[in-house]
Amino acid sequence: MMQSKTTHKQKQGFSLVELLVVMAIIAILMGIVIGVSGSIQRNAAEAKAKAEIAGLMTEIELYKADNGQYPPSGNVSGREVMMLNKASTADPSDPEGFMDWYEDKYPDTVFTMINIATSNGTDYFIDPWGKAIIYEYDESTPFIYLIGSTGTNGALGGNGSSTFGDGDDITSRNGAL
Repeated sequence: MMQSKTTHKQKQGFSLVELLVVMAIIAILMGIVIGVSGSIQRNAAEAKAKAEIAGLMTEIELYKADNGQYPPSGNVSGREVMMLNKASTADPSDPEGFMDWYEDKYPDTVFTMINIATSNGTDYFIDPWGKAIIYEYDESTPFIYLIGSTGTNGALGGNGSSTFGDGDDITSRNGAL
């Protein structure tokens, strides 16, 4: 008698269900990684803004020690900003602009702590999100200034408030009001 041999085909490749399970796992992992990396980038930008503001406050106090007053502020696109250059070269009594003072104090150095933007011939500091760093100084209160960033949303305040310092704003003040 002759014995019949049956051969079974070996399984080749993956089933559709197995492929879908693997793809679902990869999609879940990608979602977690993207969510965490976005949070890390936001936290890094906030930390950078806080460090820039703290560094600026140190330089502002040095400016005051040399000049007897804080750097002047001016308006750029509706926001109060630090005037980096002398407001007027025609009037020698105008306070020296921050960058003019910095270049005199630290010759042959470049101020690289914070990015600088220009609007209508006025230079000003910008935060990590590309918005003007707000600097409010009123000569009628010569010992107090406010400096800060509008944060990630670029708007004053948050959660229904339009007050600078609320919401995601990052602010600092050198004195109490």
